[in-house]
Amino acid sequence: MKTVIIHIGTGKTGTSSIQNYIANNRYDLVNNWALDYIDYGLDDYKYFNERMVAHYPVAEWLLVGDMKNLINMKKAIDNSPCSTVLLSCENFYHSLCSTQISLLSEVLKTFNVIVVCYVRRQDFAAESAWKQQIRVGLEKVPFKVFIKKHKDRSRLSKVQLNYFRMLAPWEQVFGKKNIKLRIFQKTSFVGGDLLHDFFSTIGLPNAYEPVLECHEDSNKSLSSGLIELIRVINELSLVSKANHHSLVNVIESSSASFSNIPLLDIQDRRDIIENYSEVNEKLFNKYKCNDETMEFNISDIF
Repeated sequence: MKTVIIHIGTGKTGTSSIQNYIANNRYDLVNNWALDYIDYGLDDYKYFNERMVAHYPVAEWLLVGDMKNLINMKKAIDNSPCSTVLLSCENFYHSLCSTQISLLSEVLKTFNVIVVCYVRRQDFAAESAWKQQIRVGLEKVPFKVFIKKHKDRSRLSKVQLNYFRMLAPWEQVFGKKNIKLRIFQKTSFVGGDLLHDFFSTIGLPNAYEPVLECHEDSNKSLSSGLIELIRVINELSLVSKANHHSLVNVIESSSASFSNIPLLDIQDRRDIIENYSEVNEKLFNKYKCNDETMEFNISDIF
C-alpha cells in the first residue's frame, strides 16, 4: 500500500527549509528513494523574498470542500511511480478543523497515512510568530500585548500553541500510532540536523545527503528594532496593503542598523513555560515512541 506523509508544520519549525530541500532535490528523491513531493496542488513562489514550495492549494480545497480538485489530487497520488508521497503545508495545522481533517482522511482512505508534526517551545514560537505576522502585515499590536495570551491558562482552549489541543482532531481521525511528533530543537534532532531528523522520521534516514543542493536560508530572523519599525507602520496604516510588501523589502535591504533588544526576559519565559507545562506533559506522554524521552530543553532559559 502506498504511504502518504502529511507534514503539517507547525509554523516556525523549519518547515520552509524542509520543503525547499525536497523541492530542490526532487529528481534524486523520486529516482533513488521513491519519495514524491507531488506536483498536484503544489505552489512554488516567492513571498517576502523567501521561496515557498508547499501545498497551500490543498489546504484551501479542504477549507472550501473542493471535491473536484481533491479527487484529482488523489488520482495524482495513485499515478505517482513512488511508494511514498509527501504533502506539506503549515496551513494543514493552522487552518483545518476536524471537519476538514475528516474530509482529507476520506480522500486518502486507500493509502497508509502518516502525520508528521514539529513543535517548538512556546516562548520561542510566540516570539517568532509575532515577528512574522508583523513582517507580513497581519499584526500591529505591541509584543507585550500579543504575549499576554500565552501567560493565561484560561486561553489554552483557544491558542494554537497548545499543541495537545491542536493535535487532538488529527489523532481522532488518523489514530495515535500514525502521528509522528518531533521537537524542534537541535538537541532532539537525529544527528543534530533538522533535515536528517525529518527523513529519519518518515523512514528514509539515508535519503538526506548534505552533498546535494542545500535548502535555502528561509525565514531569516530579523532584529527586534526593525520589527518594531514595521509594527508602527502597520499600526498607523502608513502604507496600503498593496504596498506593504515593497516597503518591507526596502527596509530590510537598507544599510541602517537596528537594535536587537530581547523581547522576553527570564521571568516572561518562566511564566510561558509554566503556563503550558501541564498540556506539554500530556502531549509528550501521549505521543512518545516506546521509551523515548520527549521534553522541551529549558536549560537555555537563562
